[in-house]
Amino acid sequence: MAIKPIDLPAAAGLDYSGGDVRHFSQGDAVNVPGLSNPTRNLAERDNALAEKVNEVVSVVNNQEQFVPLPVVRTNVPPGDEIIVTNYRIPAGFEARVLNAVLSTTPASTSAELDIYYSSSYGGSTGAVVVTVTPGSEFTGDVNFYQTGEFIIAIKNTGASTLELAASVMLTMRPLGAEGTLLVGSIIEGPQGKPGQRGGPGPQGNPGTGGAGSPGMVWQGAWTNGISYAVNDVVSYAYSGTYGSWICRIANTGNYGVNDPQTSTSVWNTVAIGVAVSGTAGPTGPAGNEAQFTSLVPTGYIVTASNYGTRPYTAEYDAGVISQPSRAYPISALEKGIYNSTGTVGVAILTASYRTCFSGSMSIILPRIATGGVVDYTTTSVDLIAIAAGSVVTYGTANNSSVGAINAGGTYSKSYKQITYTNGWGIEVISPDALPMSFLVHGVVSVP
Repeated sequence: MAIKPIDLPAAAGLDYSGGDVRHFSQGDAVNVPGLSNPTRNLAERDNALAEKVNEVVSVVNNQEQFVPLPVVRTNVPPGDEIIVTNYRIPAGFEARVLNAVLSTTPASTSAELDIYYSSSYGGSTGAVVVTVTPGSEFTGDVNFYQTGEFIIAIKNTGASTLELAASVMLTMRPLGAEGTLLVGSIIEGPQGKPGQRGGPGPQGNPGTGGAGSPGMVWQGAWTNGISYAVNDVVSYAYSGTYGSWICRIANTGNYGVNDPQTSTSVWNTVAIGVAVSGTAGPTGPAGNEAQFTSLVPTGYIVTASNYGTRPYTAEYDAGVISQPSRAYPISALEKGIYNSTGTVGVAILTASYRTCFSGSMSIILPRIATGGVVDYTTTSVDLIAIAAGSVVTYGTANNSSVGAINAGGTYSKSYKQITYTNGWGIEVISPDALPMSFLVHGVVSVP
């Protein structure tokens, strides 16, 4: 077990290698005939090397060292136990079991490897230290034992003969030593440079835990009539209570039947709270009051030279407009909302008119000169034309003939609308009068 230290000659009188190298101890005479300075230097170097080597030997001999125990493959009849070896712990040392493993041929679990400790030597049993069965492995005992022996036994606990193979590894160290296993270098050098980064390892095997939970699926606010699946999460509020709920049973939302407030079996609470009003903030500075206005600007109906009116029904009569090539004023309504100084705001214009006519006429929007706050244009104001009770822009209105207007069957009446900058032109295409209503509406910024 122990390594023997180096023992160099202690006297200068011995001749090694034909007188070329002589070893000296401190205090030896150096006036030997034929001794040269190089020879003296070599001798001093050898003494220094021997001193360092013996220091290493001392460290090694005081470390815990491996002791493998040979165990011969053995056929063991059923129910038998065989002592395969007795290992005596030498005086001045202590030992422990480091590793033990057992296998069988054919494969079986009906076998044991038992390691006993006895304070005497030559026995067949003692205190059980280790028991190993096939498929398991003992990997280190922390207890050291002195002045005695380890007894290694193999046992067949089955009903048929088995071939048993075992491996046992001990460690041993001098009494009083505290060193650990002699593995690798004894003398620790300076730390080396970091090694190169290794590449990624192979992909691991799939886990055995199965798929994880699918988790929650946010669906926003609960809505009546919407289908919900398990794990859908919704927000819901009632009676000052606000929170979120998770669906536990697939359903189609039905208020009062399966909504989160009504059905706790369909919906479970995730988080819930109660709305609490905070304290009122300080009063802000007084603002300027808005100004509201209501005006009646004037627009115009301008008839063309082919314009003509005639009664259609009691509701659509000829009215006051009966002459071609005339301009007739039409009152509009203008509502204004402005800032406190009345300089910035919006104006809302509306006007309506109805009649039954043939030929052509124009609708002219109000201007500043006729009482409007701005010159209104068709960019911000729309015209809705209704012919014979139906809203049309371009097209026809089929009407049954009425009396002397057009005797004999049905006919088609249509009109055409032309957009200008400050109004629209309306032309009835058919030769007969067409009952129509007009609605003007728009919002403009001021100024």
